[in-house]
Amino acid sequence: MRKVILKSDDESLKEFLKQRLTDDGFDVSDHGTTGIYILDLTESKNFMAIEIVRMQSKIIPIICIIDDEDDALTCLRKGADSYVIMPFDPYELSVRARLAGERYAKRLALSNEP
Repeated sequence: MRKVILKSDDESLKEFLKQRLTDDGFDVSDHGTTGIYILDLTESKNFMAIEIVRMQSKIIPIICIIDDEDDALTCLRKGADSYVIMPFDPYELSVRARLAGERYAKRLALSNEP
Protein backbone atom coordinates (compact mmCIF):
# COMPACT_ATOMS: atom_id res chain seq x y z
CA MET A 1 0.00 0.00 0.00
CA ARG A 2 1.43 3.34 -1.02
CA LYS A 3 -1.46 5.61 -0.01
CA VAL A 4 -1.07 7.74 3.11
CA ILE A 5 -3.82 9.66 4.86
CA LEU A 6 -2.07 12.43 6.79
CA LYS A 7 -3.95 14.23 9.55
CA SER A 8 -2.32 17.21 11.25
CA ASP A 9 -3.37 20.58 12.65
CA ASP A 10 0.14 21.92 12.01
CA GLU A 11 0.06 23.10 8.39
CA SER A 12 3.84 23.51 8.08
CA LEU A 13 4.46 19.99 9.40
CA LYS A 14 1.73 18.61 7.15
CA GLU A 15 3.19 20.25 4.05
CA PHE A 16 6.73 19.14 4.93
CA LEU A 17 5.68 15.52 5.52
CA LYS A 18 3.45 15.50 2.45
CA GLN A 19 6.39 16.57 0.28
CA ARG A 20 8.79 14.13 1.93
CA LEU A 21 6.41 11.16 1.69
CA THR A 22 5.52 12.06 -1.90
CA ASP A 23 9.23 12.15 -2.75
CA ASP A 24 9.49 8.67 -1.19
CA GLY A 25 6.78 7.34 -3.53
CA PHE A 26 3.63 7.66 -1.42
CA ASP A 27 0.32 9.09 -2.60
CA VAL A 28 -0.52 11.50 0.24
CA SER A 29 -3.97 12.88 1.00
CA ASP A 30 -5.70 14.41 4.00
CA HIS A 31 -8.91 12.43 3.48
CA GLY A 32 -10.06 8.97 2.53
CA THR A 33 -10.82 5.70 4.25
CA THR A 34 -8.18 3.35 2.90
CA GLY A 35 -4.53 4.01 3.40
CA ILE A 36 -1.81 4.20 5.99
CA TYR A 37 -3.05 6.68 8.57
CA ILE A 38 -0.46 9.07 9.98
CA LEU A 39 -2.03 11.02 12.83
CA ASP A 40 -0.26 14.03 14.30
CA LEU A 41 -1.39 14.11 17.91
CA THR A 42 1.21 16.61 19.14
CA GLU A 43 -1.20 19.54 19.41
CA SER A 44 -4.64 17.97 19.68
CA LYS A 45 -3.91 14.93 21.88
CA ASN A 46 -7.06 13.55 20.24
CA PHE A 47 -6.47 9.87 20.93
CA MET A 48 -10.11 9.25 20.03
CA ALA A 49 -9.01 9.66 16.38
CA ILE A 50 -7.22 6.31 16.67
CA GLU A 51 -10.41 4.65 17.87
CA ILE A 52 -12.41 6.21 15.03
CA VAL A 53 -10.02 4.76 12.45
CA ARG A 54 -10.11 1.40 14.26
CA MET A 55 -13.91 1.36 13.96
CA GLN A 56 -13.47 1.51 10.17
CA SER A 57 -10.95 -1.32 10.08
CA LYS A 58 -9.15 -3.56 12.54
CA ILE A 59 -6.16 -3.99 10.22
CA ILE A 60 -5.57 -0.59 8.61
CA PRO A 61 -2.14 0.78 9.64
CA ILE A 62 -2.02 3.72 12.06
CA ILE A 63 1.17 5.61 12.88
CA CYS A 64 1.00 8.40 15.45
CA ILE A 65 3.23 11.45 15.75
CA ILE A 66 3.55 12.40 19.41
CA ASP A 67 5.67 14.84 21.40
CA ASP A 68 5.68 13.09 24.75
CA GLU A 69 6.96 9.60 25.45
CA ASP A 70 4.13 9.13 27.94
CA ASP A 71 1.67 9.28 25.03
CA ALA A 72 3.24 6.23 23.36
CA LEU A 73 1.45 3.69 25.52
CA THR A 74 -1.85 5.52 25.12
CA CYS A 75 -1.49 5.37 21.33
CA LEU A 76 -0.72 1.66 21.39
CA ARG A 77 -3.57 0.91 23.82
CA LYS A 78 -6.03 2.79 21.59
CA GLY A 79 -4.97 0.72 18.56
CA ALA A 80 -2.05 2.44 16.85
CA ASP A 81 0.49 0.18 15.18
CA SER A 82 3.46 2.46 15.62
CA TYR A 83 4.54 5.94 16.64
CA VAL A 84 7.35 8.47 16.30
CA ILE A 85 8.26 11.03 18.92
CA MET A 86 9.00 14.65 17.98
CA PRO A 87 11.57 15.55 16.88
CA PHE A 88 11.94 12.59 14.52
CA ASP A 89 13.80 11.72 11.35
CA PRO A 90 11.34 11.97 8.41
CA TYR A 91 13.13 9.05 6.79
CA GLU A 92 12.21 6.92 9.82
CA LEU A 93 8.55 7.83 9.36
CA SER A 94 8.77 6.92 5.69
CA VAL A 95 10.31 3.54 6.50
CA ARG A 96 7.70 2.87 9.18
CA ALA A 97 4.95 3.72 6.67
CA ARG A 98 6.44 1.44 4.01
CA LEU A 99 6.72 -1.47 6.47
CA ALA A 100 3.21 -0.85 7.82
CA GLY A 101 1.91 -0.96 4.25
CA GLU A 102 3.64 -4.28 3.62
CA ARG A 103 2.20 -5.77 6.82
CA TYR A 104 -1.24 -4.44 5.87
CA ALA A 105 -1.09 -6.14 2.49
CA LYS A 106 -0.32 -9.47 4.18
CA ARG A 107 -3.10 -8.99 6.76
CA LEU A 108 -5.58 -8.01 4.05
CA ALA A 109 -4.82 -11.17 2.11
CA LEU A 110 -5.68 -13.23 5.21
CA SER A 111 -8.74 -11.26 6.33
CA ASN A 112 -12.30 -10.84 5.19
CA GLU A 113 -12.06 -7.04 5.05
CA PRO A 114 -12.62 -5.35 1.67
